[in-house]
Amino acid sequence: MLFAVAAACGRYRFDPRVAPNSDTAPDTPAAISLVSVVAPGYQGAAQVTDSVDGTLGDFLVAAIYWDESPDTVTLADTLGLAWASLPAQGIPSVCGGSTGNATGAQLWYAPVTVSGLNSITATQTSGTQPLGLFVLEYAGIDNANPIDATSAQIAPASSNNVFMPELTAHDDDVIVALFNDTISFGTMTAGSGFTIEAHDDQFPNLLEDAIVQAGTYTPTAALPPGEIDACWIGTAMALRAH
Repeated sequence: MLFAVAAACGRYRFDPRVAPNSDTAPDTPAAISLVSVVAPGYQGAAQVTDSVDGTLGDFLVAAIYWDESPDTVTLADTLGLAWASLPAQGIPSVCGGSTGNATGAQLWYAPVTVSGLNSITATQTSGTQPLGLFVLEYAGIDNANPIDATSAQIAPASSNNVFMPELTAHDDDVIVALFNDTISFGTMTAGSGFTIEAHDDQFPNLLEDAIVQAGTYTPTAALPPGEIDACWIGTAMALRAH
């Protein structure tokens, strides 16, 4: 069973090494917390931009989703942060409903090394097809070595339940998972133990997270009720607490 709490809250754990009457508090808060979410919804545009007022030492996760193939998507910002990414996941033009387009998704991440208002822009090469960007800001992530594990999945068959291979996390990691589809629309459901932090029901998709104990976890979710298709994809990472 996945143990998680809402990412916006601290989780407290007992430290048996601390005596009850010592000057040190017996409980210490979990290091990772969710600071902010930006989720404006997709646009039919060559670029989409989200603005984040980042705090030095925090950590940003950008989730890009799109509906076109072939399509190369890049990310840049106005503060010059050092962005890195997981591999882009995509299904070619067999998906996309009546448009005959595709399903694409990618997770990017960067430590906040400069405080202040930052404009984060995702750019695609395929004209003005639907393109969206979610941005999460976390406090407490190990900025020098943030990635504990990653996972990804392209739909192997038609289903309502969506999933990825299990990944291994350490105590107080936060698992961040993006599922995207381009068939129909509606509200997706988070997997057991996960919290939806952003969603765009017009695609549909969701970005979910969970703070976990050490162990192996399988990111899951569900498409909107009644929707069964093979046009979904998922990408996820476990981020290490400092």
